[in-house]
Amino acid sequence: MSKSAAGGISHHFYRLMFTEKISPDKINPLETIQNLYRFYDLTGIKKMFRKFCEAAIAEKYSWNEGAPGNLLYFYEQLEGLIEACYLIYIKRKNNKGEVKKNQALFLPVITEFFEQQSLPEWKLSIHLWMEAALSNFSVAESIEVKEILPYYQNIEKLLEAAYLLTLKT
Repeated sequence: MSKSAAGGISHHFYRLMFTEKISPDKINPLETIQNLYRFYDLTGIKKMFRKFCEAAIAEKYSWNEGAPGNLLYFYEQLEGLIEACYLIYIKRKNNKGEVKKNQALFLPVITEFFEQQSLPEWKLSIHLWMEAALSNFSVAESIEVKEILPYYQNIEKLLEAAYLLTLKT
């Protein structure tokens, strides 16, 4: 397996590598996050995330925000955001990325996010939630019920921190 200069195994960045068509060590994570927030504002992305979670928790198929492809697209965007935030985290951890003063306010949220679970664990979590949201079963059948609220809260905090990063750069 090849290691990227960002410190992780490059196959964990397949969403960004597919989207950006470059290796992870050449990706500008802040630019990737800014691109996402050009499509969604903070209120919109939080609403979509809430709908995503509601569909995943439901015991039968309940997605009603357009075609199922909309949910899949949101999942892909969320996965790319998590990968971009991980790049920020790992560059900061390795002291390879310059951190501007105003970014230091939001880095603790990103650091805490990845200290709770690794990138592969977060990617598995959102994948399980996406599968449940597109299926006739609840995510509660795949994970422990006590994990539902922390999942929601942690990703919502990450969405907010990433958005604020786009305003401060």
